[in-house]
Amino acid sequence: MPGPPPALLRGIPFLSGLSDAEVATLAPGFVDRSYAAGDLITGEGQQGLSFFIVEEGEATVTRTGTDIATLGAGSSFGELSLFERDARRSATITAATAMRCWSLPVWSFRSFVEGHPSVAWALLEHLAERIRELDPS
Repeated sequence: MPGPPPALLRGIPFLSGLSDAEVATLAPGFVDRSYAAGDLITGEGQQGLSFFIVEEGEATVTRTGTDIATLGAGSSFGELSLFERDARRSATITAATAMRCWSLPVWSFRSFVEGHPSVAWALLEHLAERIRELDPS
């Protein structure tokens, strides 16, 4: 099957409930991407057009020039771009080591969700959790 391994997709909270048939439908929409240490993957303020899943390697997340997180295998980023029109990246992601990622363009995800609305609900639940992590008050 082309695309990321099913276990990698199901490791993402809002994709964890996908059936085998849904994985087989979604996976080919992903693009295999490789980055060298130091490569810019996304830049803060840039238009977000894809969602990413890290298969191998590590990346540094910075916001306004300050390191705020490290992403490793199984991590994902860019989910806001999947449903926000003209989304701007809220952070810069830079490869800290050689990396292999899978990138899903927003237009591929949107057409998938139109046929699988339960995925949209799972994404909303995941985003609510992420917002609470950022603002626990």
